[in-house]
Amino acid sequence: MANDNLIGRAALTVARRGLIQAVMLLAPAGTLMWPKAWVLIAITVLGTGLSFTVLWFRDRGLLRERLSGAFRPEQDSFDRMLLIALIVSFAASLLASSIDVWHIGLFPITSPVVAFIGLAMVLAGSLLWVRAMRVNSFGSIAVKHQADREHAVVDHDVYGIVRHPMYTGILLVLLGQPVWLGSTLGVLVGLLGLIVLAVRVVNEEKFLVEKLDGYDQYINRVRYRLVPGIW
Repeated sequence: MANDNLIGRAALTVARRGLIQAVMLLAPAGTLMWPKAWVLIAITVLGTGLSFTVLWFRDRGLLRERLSGAFRPEQDSFDRMLLIALIVSFAASLLASSIDVWHIGLFPITSPVVAFIGLAMVLAGSLLWVRAMRVNSFGSIAVKHQADREHAVVDHDVYGIVRHPMYTGILLVLLGQPVWLGSTLGVLVGLLGLIVLAVRVVNEEKFLVEKLDGYDQYINRVRYRLVPGIW
């Protein structure tokens, strides 16, 4: 019975994310005839569905954790604020992209090559996000110490390349979406989300160094947070 409930919650979450993205993109556009938007909606639905399917077969504990909501009573108030700001920045980037493409046209991105680079970023980011969740059983949405799940440092696979590969995936999607849609304004709004993401990474690492045994040694072993060779 619990498993059936878990499946239902996962299906509802997939549908909800696809619907929210559709509203954010298509409502400001005032039309359903926007193939590029439908491509992003499909990637969101399929990517979320794939991640939940992987967790269903490999890590149902993490699946339950991911489906339990974005906020927790024990969550730090600053992290709660940053998470809200990150969610808002994602929505704002989609809204800004739609308004820009259909109504403003601020320095539109017209090159097909650049647009497909944006699409490649979205695909790569989505797959990296799925991979990170498959590797890290402690990939909670909220920053917290998961003592009940025997929280430990994960330092292999993609976590041996950067310390926050899930956030790297989010970064690629956040900036890739407006590039694919052709919106410079969407990219600029996405950059604000990048700042929020960077602050959250620093705040999370400070928390983990204090609460999680071995995380300070992990920082010394894996140098970069989000982008190899840069930061």
